[in-house]
Amino acid sequence: MGAGLPGLALPLRHLLGWIRVAGHSPVRPAENAGGLASDDILVARCRDRGHHGCGVLYRRHAPRSLGDFGHGLPNPDSGHGIARGPAPGSRVGSLPRRVGALWHLRCAWPGRVLGRAVRPSERLVFDGTHAGPNRLVHPFQCRGLHAHSRSPESTHAGRSAGRQRVPMELNGRDLANRQRIVGAIVLGVGLLFVIRLFQMQVTTDEWKNRAERLTEEQEVLQPARGLCLDRHGDLLVTNVPSYDLMVVPRHMAGIDTTALASLVQLDRAELERRLAKARRYSRYKASPLMRQLSAEEYAALSSELWRYPGLSIRTKPVRENVYGIASQIVGEYREVDREDMNRDSRYRLGDYKGKSGVEAQFESDLRGTPGIRHHLVDVRNNVRNTLTDMDSLPVTGADVTLTLDADLQRYAEQLMEGKRGAVVAIEPATGEVLAFVSAPSYDGNLLTGTSRGAAYDSLAKHPWKPLYNRAVRGTYRPGSIFKMVQGLIAMEQGSISPRTHIDCNRDIIGCHGGHTQDDLRRAVVHSCNPYFYEVMRRMVNQHPDKDKFDNARLGLGWWTERIKDFGLGTDLGGHIPGTRLGLVPDTTYYNNIYGRRHWTFRTIYSISIGEGELLATPLHMANLAAIMANKGWYMEPHLIRDIGGKGKPESLQVRHEVAVSATHFDPILDAMQAVIEDKSGTGRRAYTPGITTCGKTGTVQNRNKADHSVFMALAPRQSPEIAVSVYVEYAGAGGDWAAPIAGLLVEKYLHGDVPNTERERRVMGATYPLDPQFAEVEPTQPAP
Repeated sequence: MGAGLPGLALPLRHLLGWIRVAGHSPVRPAENAGGLASDDILVARCRDRGHHGCGVLYRRHAPRSLGDFGHGLPNPDSGHGIARGPAPGSRVGSLPRRVGALWHLRCAWPGRVLGRAVRPSERLVFDGTHAGPNRLVHPFQCRGLHAHSRSPESTHAGRSAGRQRVPMELNGRDLANRQRIVGAIVLGVGLLFVIRLFQMQVTTDEWKNRAERLTEEQEVLQPARGLCLDRHGDLLVTNVPSYDLMVVPRHMAGIDTTALASLVQLDRAELERRLAKARRYSRYKASPLMRQLSAEEYAALSSELWRYPGLSIRTKPVRENVYGIASQIVGEYREVDREDMNRDSRYRLGDYKGKSGVEAQFESDLRGTPGIRHHLVDVRNNVRNTLTDMDSLPVTGADVTLTLDADLQRYAEQLMEGKRGAVVAIEPATGEVLAFVSAPSYDGNLLTGTSRGAAYDSLAKHPWKPLYNRAVRGTYRPGSIFKMVQGLIAMEQGSISPRTHIDCNRDIIGCHGGHTQDDLRRAVVHSCNPYFYEVMRRMVNQHPDKDKFDNARLGLGWWTERIKDFGLGTDLGGHIPGTRLGLVPDTTYYNNIYGRRHWTFRTIYSISIGEGELLATPLHMANLAAIMANKGWYMEPHLIRDIGGKGKPESLQVRHEVAVSATHFDPILDAMQAVIEDKSGTGRRAYTPGITTCGKTGTVQNRNKADHSVFMALAPRQSPEIAVSVYVEYAGAGGDWAAPIAGLLVEKYLHGDVPNTERERRVMGATYPLDPQFAEVEPTQPAP
């Protein structure tokens, strides 16, 4: 390149790459530009570019040699077709003094000298003659160059005069600064990597555990769930094996899905959907294809499983209700959902837990502790080795002994078959629930196995709502049973005595029967409405110095607290799952309905006879019978007698006293006994020879519908062993159907059998609509 190397064209683009100079115009030195110096060409302003023009380096920035670019090449004798400086009037501002080799390197192309101008669209030949157009340059890349004319002689003269060169390489100081910056960046990034590696490998085991899981698999060994026993130790709920059909998708290629669908009794489309779901989960891990096959279903397909290498059986325990009784209170045991797993990390996909009832309430005791078995597996999940040294054995769950009497529970459900309502029986001295029935009931075993979905839908859509637990969720008006509570509170307050007589004024409130004036005992026997209307009026209007509005407000506030002492309007300790509070209306309740000073006793008098806004559950009524049996106290009702052989938890042994003297209960018990034994009593159908039973009927009104039949009883009076409440919906008066059912339950529990088979037959055979005369059985009555 140049005069020293005739005929040699050394393209600078091979050495320097592309060159871009400030002014943003592409430049490359001209080939064979021998004899030209940097001051041979003057260039017009950069923006004045013609068809053949191109960007150039001005004189003060021009490299004189290849060495100026920092390449260490010798300085040639000639310039490189680089202009001397801007033309007059150029708008080009001052350019950086040192042009970085990388900043300004963009392009270069051959050119030639033509009339003191370098036109890059033409080439120079080796001997200085002009050649044809330069085909390497696109016409749009070339811009016009306006040069000043100068002779070659003057060019040589100027060149011989010498010129000051401005090197383009970086000076030492700038280079050192940049080296320090780059070094600091590299050092910082490296330091970050070192710190992160230290955290991952030293301060936490997260990544170590992840690495281990790539080769180590933990198999969870499910413990045997605790059993549920009745109060006598008879088995109520046990564990039985169920069979899950598992599939490994990678072994199911090419199978006959039609034959398999027929074997497992699924539609082919449903089978293919389940197989696709298993493939999405994992091609190498087993996942359930069908869950909870029964022993019969497993036996039907086990002989054909050898035809399908990807199918296997996994055995898991499920719950079985031995007698199919008390399903609402025992609860349901089924597979966990995402909410369960989020709430408790011990559960995994496919685990089971108690979802309702006792199964859910005592889940932590029943479930036990899982064990772990460690395996080494390969990338396809094939077990290669078992690490027995790291295994842990499962711990069986604790057995739970319920307070239920299985025989009494089964008998109560038989009596309520074909009816709607509830039965609750309590042992008064302990608060232990002996029987707990919500009718219609159902067999809890229906909600296990492959038919669970269809069975659940059928129960949920049934018009009688068998899944609804009426014993603790159903709220009813207590009816005439509540009159005994009114009498007790009034005697404690001093508003009446057992000998207080009150006229049966039916102009105030309706009544039935032929009585005209009763004392307390006879008023309970005849269930006289006007008597207890007057009793509550005396209790509420106890402030003669106040007007009728304040009298009612102050009196009702006091009365409400006395009623709650009997457990009404409370959850009775909350030991039985799902118990509702019921309702005991107070001043706030009526203020919200009628407004302050807009209601009096005449507005709310219906609650005096157990009607109106007053609500209670059958459990509350059975607890009220226990209070009568204990003469003023009760234990909070509960269902658990023992957990894991450690006895009854202390939290279940809570005693409550009512603010009524025990002496006031005797006249009430006399009346309750007469309700059953007196020929004019409303509950004579509950009479059982040989058992002194005390009871009270209740008829709960339903607007435009049949009344509910209600009865409460305790027996025997001298040392009560059972307190029971019975609700039969839409069955008429309390003595029609609830009383005979209560009598049969008392007889069954105390005697163990039922000699009066005629009454039993009539009750068990009754279905809706219930005829009040159908259950008419005249028991042998005691002497008056």
